[in-house]
Order: sequence, then C-alpha cells, then structure tokens
Amino acid sequence: MQGRRAQLAALVIVAMVSGAPNVLAEPREPASAPSPTSDAAHSWLTFWLQLKPGSEAVLLVDGDHNVRIGSAQGTAGQTVPPAPRGLKQESFDILHVAAPPAPANSLDFALFVDPKDGSRLRLFNHLNEPVIYALLIRYTVRGQERSEPTTICSVGANKGSLEAWPQELVDVVITGVYAAPSNTVCGFADQGRLGPPPTN
Repeated sequence: MQGRRAQLAALVIVAMVSGAPNVLAEPREPASAPSPTSDAAHSWLTFWLQLKPGSEAVLLVDGDHNVRIGSAQGTAGQTVPPAPRGLKQESFDILHVAAPPAPANSLDFALFVDPKDGSRLRLFNHLNEPVIYALLIRYTVRGQERSEPTTICSVGANKGSLEAWPQELVDVVITGVYAAPSNTVCGFADQGRLGPPPTN
C-alpha cells in the first residue's frame, strides 16, 4: 500500500486532456503498474486518469477493449447526484436515473465534491457488459494529504453507479478498468480481491 501511495504522491502529469485543466492523463509505465496477483484481471487502461472536483471524462472502449479519452469537461449545469445522508464511511448505490446522452461503448465518469456532503464519483456504463475499476482517492486530514486505494463495486451493462465518501476529496485517480465477473462484486479489482457487496 505504501508503494501505491508513493506513486500517487509522485504523479507527474505529462498530458492535459482536451484542454480541460481538471482532467489529466498519465501514461502508465510497466514499473508503476500495480503488481497483479495470479487472480488479477488485465486492465484495459494504458494510462492513469486523474479527476479533480467538478470534472467529467468520457472513455471510449472499442471491441478489443482498447480505451481512449473521448471528451473531458466540467460538470457545470449537470444535476448533482444526491448525497447519502449521515454518511460515516464509503457507500455504493445503483443510480435509478436515465443516463445523459453519451457515445455508445463508453464509460462516463464525473466527480462531485462539496464540503457539506462529501464526495461522489458517478459512473454511467454504456457498455454491453459489467465493468469494475480500480481507484485511488486523495484527501486532507489536519493539513496533511493522504492517498489510498479504495474498494469499488461493479457496474452492470448500461447502468449507472455512485460511489460516495464523507471526505471532501482533493481528487481521484482511476488506475485500471476491468471486465467484471458479475454485476454484484466489490473489492480491489487490480489485486484480484473481489467478493459480494457488503451488507449494511
């Protein structure tokens, strides 16, 4: 875990995406990729994608699971997903709302952050298969920045999801996107550690 934190802290962004200052991509060097376990799946991403608050990125996925960035922009004017009330820890919800227009075969990520309600990372999966991704979150505690990997739940084909945290996040970094074995698994996809969703 310390190695992952150091990698995030040492991120040097080498490309701005579509002129959007809040969405940045970094080619992933083999040495900086997580060391997969024997059960870990192969990530479709060849880069890390950093989202800052108020930003959105659409990833286009072809039939061979090659991924490229289709667009990047701010989230101004978008309906902000409602924050879970009284949140004390990370939570996951399926979104029961219609996805905004987006290209077919795409993944639409957006990060919403506010001091009162914490942070929400929304994903609309416009693929015909379930996906799961690996994520690092970065936040500040008593003036010190912290970064850590976090558990993520899979998102079914043509569905939306909302991961939420009580913290006001500085940013998130999507480090991998993977085919999910089902619509209902959670865990650390880059480590091959997946299981049923937690019960409340």
